Amino acid sequence: MAIQYIYTLITMAPCPWWYSHKKFSTIFLSSLFAWSVWNGASYYVDVFGRRFQKELEDLRREVSTYENFNVLYPSKID
Repeated sequence: MAIQYIYTLITMAPCPWWYSHKKFSTIFLSSLFAWSVWNGASYYVDVFGRRFQKELEDLRREVSTYENFNVLYPSKID
């Protein structure tokens, strides 16, 4: 419980300073916003990029299956 109290004091200590200095507060909040956007974009690229890559691999397998099928059993329309 003492650790939580110390953590609370440390995180709340700069609050009066941020409140009284608008310029530094703006810089701090802008950097937090930029960091969160970066983390969100990184997550989006990692997760959805892997999903897209898996879908492409599945599609390649499916196309190669149909190509192999056409080689073994050519169409009579040609």
